[in-house]
Amino acid sequence: MTTPLFCFLEKILTERIGGRIIILSDLVNDDEGCQKKYALPLTTIIKFGIHKDGQIIFLYSTPYLPGKYTTPEIYEKLINKQDNFIKEMRKLSSQGKVRVFFYHIPDNPKKRLPFLKSKLQYSIPATTFEVIWESVSKMINTIICAVRG
Repeated sequence: MTTPLFCFLEKILTERIGGRIIILSDLVNDDEGCQKKYALPLTTIIKFGIHKDGQIIFLYSTPYLPGKYTTPEIYEKLINKQDNFIKEMRKLSSQGKVRVFFYHIPDNPKKRLPFLKSKLQYSIPATTFEVIWESVSKMINTIICAVRG
C-alpha cells in the first residue's frame, strides 16, 4: 500500500460503516514525503465502531526495509510504530469502541500462503450456511456478553 495507513483508514472506515473490513498492511503509517502528516483517525474509528456489525481485521506483516535503508535503529523504530498502533487499537477494542482483530502474517514463505488462505476463508463467508452460522454466532456472542455484563 502506498497510501499512508492513517489516511487510508479514515477514507475506508468512513465509506464502509457497519461492514467487515480486511486490511493487509505492515501497520506502519508511512507518510514520509507527504505534504500532509496524518494522525490516527480516532473520531472516524469510533464512528465506525458505533455500528456493532462493523469489524476490522488486520492481516499484518513484519515491516520490511529494502537495501541501504536497513539499519537496526530504523527497523526498531518501525516495529515500535507497529506495536504502538496495535496497542492503541486494542485499547479502543477493550473499551468497546471498535471490533478489531490482528493476525500476524508468518515471515516464512512456506507458511504464508496457507495462513492467508485459512484467515481469508474464516473472514469471508462463502456459503449460505456460513453466512447463517456467522449470524447465529454473533447473536449467541451478544447474549453471552450481555449475561456477563
